[in-house]
Amino acid sequence: SGRNAGRRPMADDFRLIELQKAVRDIGLDEHFRGRTTLREYVTARDRIRQIEATPEQLARFERDEPHWRQTVRGNYPAEFFVRHYDNHAVIAGDLQMDRLPYEAVAGIVVDGDLELNGSILNWEKDTIAAFLWVRGNLHCSNIVFGCMDLIVDGNVTASNLIVATYNHGSLHIRGDVYAKMVIIDDDGASAIDGKVHACGWNASQNAEVKLRRSDWIDEVTPEFRDEFFDRKGDMRCDNGNVDLVKALLAGRDILRSER
Repeated sequence: SGRNAGRRPMADDFRLIELQKAVRDIGLDEHFRGRTTLREYVTARDRIRQIEATPEQLARFERDEPHWRQTVRGNYPAEFFVRHYDNHAVIAGDLQMDRLPYEAVAGIVVDGDLELNGSILNWEKDTIAAFLWVRGNLHCSNIVFGCMDLIVDGNVTASNLIVATYNHGSLHIRGDVYAKMVIIDDDGASAIDGKVHACGWNASQNAEVKLRRSDWIDEVTPEFRDEFFDRKGDMRCDNGNVDLVKALLAGRDILRSER
């Protein structure tokens, strides 16, 4: 059944482990100690208990929608799972971290290296996203980091771009980083313990990353500033730097040369 951990085919060899069992069995309790990521994964049972625990809220739901419990069960998963790779992992395609929680996947844990033939994409900056813990090295094309929890115990090699934005979630790379460009945006507490072998900049007051200080508006060439910034210098995109990042991923030459 869906509640039992089981092996997947060898082409994508992971076990699905119930979230609370994963907390006990593969070290997530220690991994997330002092952080709040796991509290975001609310099941239908959790949500119903939250509503029933508040008399005023329960009375309103009972009045406005008599079948509210059925609605909650349709909107929230019955259980969250963790994809656990107990050795090195090879994954084809992008990891859509914003989408995985809606597929009842709270996160991914890889006990060895992760060879990702695609990108890690977390476009949303202020909502739920799946977490990723790589206990070895990570190889991928791009990392777009918004509000997820991304921890790599080894080195990270990205063939193109690494962008971290906003102040939610946690980005911690314990080894070195090799990429075409690394951009640390906004005031998130990102940390890269090793050396950064890439162009780029750090705009965060809280990040521990060895990059020069700068910001998007000073890096975009003048001919493109009106496209991405208003007269006050604020980004036109409602979701922060998303339009700028998408332009870079599309290969557009919108940035001035590295000094």
